Amino acid sequence: MKSGKILLAILIFISFMREGLNAFKETGDAWFVIIMLTVALLLSGLLIRSAFKPKDRFVQENKNKIYLWNFIKVVSILGIIGFVLNSGQDKTEEYVADYNGMKIPLDKCIRGNVRMIESEEERINYCDCMAGILANNETVLTDYKDLLLNGDFGEIINSMKSRGLGGTMGLEGCFGFVTNIEWTDNVKIAIKGGFRNEMRGTDLEERLDIEGYCDCIVDSLVNYPANEIISGEFYETKQWVKIDSICTARNLIGDL
Repeated sequence: MKSGKILLAILIFISFMREGLNAFKETGDAWFVIIMLTVALLLSGLLIRSAFKPKDRFVQENKNKIYLWNFIKVVSILGIIGFVLNSGQDKTEEYVADYNGMKIPLDKCIRGNVRMIESEEERINYCDCMAGILANNETVLTDYKDLLLNGDFGEIINSMKSRGLGGTMGLEGCFGFVTNIEWTDNVKIAIKGGFRNEMRGTDLEERLDIEGYCDCIVDSLVNYPANEIISGEFYETKQWVKIDSICTARNLIGDL
């Protein structure tokens, strides 16, 4: 009985945390993880406490306590059933792209962009476009093929950007499949990183506070549609010239 409760506590903790992490991947909301962690610790803790607590057979249990344990059992069983079902589902990718004879899973990309791109159809088209571009990139095929076959587009892109190769991929064209892009923290970080990478290694590093300039730019750009910013259309407008001038003036260092 004791070992059964301990095993059940472990399964509950794993299943609830798995659900929390999956929800976090899809929504980017850390509260899912916090709530699931709290519930998992509470239920697992009660089970483990019960497993090691000496039981007096001559003391009749309180009815409320019996109801509580029955509730915990039901929740635990449902959690384990969900864990088993999800484990089976995870083995099969729902969306897979076929490029250059490679089966490239899209599910991670589709889930990871749910906050940025509301429409599921647009997310699928966007991720399919990314898969096609990455599958035809020689650097990706040489250095990141395993990540590509695992659907880890984000890791590939971040690594290539860190090597100064981000601008050679042409992934911005995939935003043509998206009619409405939401401003999220990840979008802001990506745009700021793009500006920072373009300015590194140039004479602007000696003239400007790069971090301050990039922060100023992003804080100003969020007042405009993200689609225009990402597509590059905005950078041909008078509004961009004004923003660039203001942020440059605010972040000058040294003498020109």
